[in-house]
Amino acid sequence: MPINAKRMNILSKPSELAAITKNVVFAAGFFDGVHIGHRKLIQEAKAIALQSGAELWVLSFEPHPLFVVKPEFCPKLITPLNLRLELLEACGVDGCLLLPFTKELAQTSPEAFCEQCFSYWYNEGMHCTIVSGPNWRFGHNQSASIRDVEGLTRNQVSAHIVEGVEYNSELVSSSRIRQALLGGDLQNANAMLGYYYTICKKSIPERGVGTKIGFPTANIMFSGELMPPNGVYVTRVTLPRKAIPENSKNTFFAVANLGFRPTFPNARPDAPVLELHLLDFDLPISLHGLELYVEYIKFIRRERKFDSPEELVRQIKEDIIKAREAAASLSDK
Repeated sequence: MPINAKRMNILSKPSELAAITKNVVFAAGFFDGVHIGHRKLIQEAKAIALQSGAELWVLSFEPHPLFVVKPEFCPKLITPLNLRLELLEACGVDGCLLLPFTKELAQTSPEAFCEQCFSYWYNEGMHCTIVSGPNWRFGHNQSASIRDVEGLTRNQVSAHIVEGVEYNSELVSSSRIRQALLGGDLQNANAMLGYYYTICKKSIPERGVGTKIGFPTANIMFSGELMPPNGVYVTRVTLPRKAIPENSKNTFFAVANLGFRPTFPNARPDAPVLELHLLDFDLPISLHGLELYVEYIKFIRRERKFDSPEELVRQIKEDIIKAREAAASLSDK
């Protein structure tokens, strides 16, 4: 991370894909987080595709099925769609068949789902293979799984099951990673992701509180996304190449405060703000309005209220020392 994807081919209709690809292997799933278990699945699907001379495509839905079926139970996502697609592209897939998940699709029987999605490859000279984990479900009330595909398609489609990956003696899953992130267990969340937990959002203009105390920041506002607990983190920030002078460095370590600025009650935001103080940043540009990739490297401390701005300044200087130490340890690896 970050990916800087070229943007793979993305289609929403199986008929469009069948018109250009006679032999396809689908890696099927929602792939929130594109974690180490997802990537094992994709790599095994890639091996099958290479062996059979097929193209490798991801088969997924948007939005999350629970957002349509039971929105009150829909989880906050680890990776929004744009970042999820970039991570999938980095896995080396040829494209993504991104099916719009609607109430109509939710009511579709397993037989009808297979007919709608895969029947285009039933013709002579064409072939379709589905690769997924054992928990991938489809059809009305999620009543079918990968084990049912061959029977539902009268053996016109091949199916392969890929078992998950264990971490600390438990299966890696998107829900487990969400729980780790929400609980502040950044180390284990990052280990299960296989990369540093990353967000990608635009920096917004703010009130300049950091500048007034000598630590200017780029600020990101949140509105309902998955977030780790409020606190101070070591992060790594990547700027878009097109926004900086040619041949300039575009990645900087940063001290990041996620929260509500309790030391300055008059500047308290309505929603949590991620304030990023980039270390050794000397580019002659404004960060406002730029889309920033922010990787969460390490947790430093909880957010707290200080008795004075001067006390906060002393603490920020200590946080910067810890951030530089973390940055140095990464550079040594």
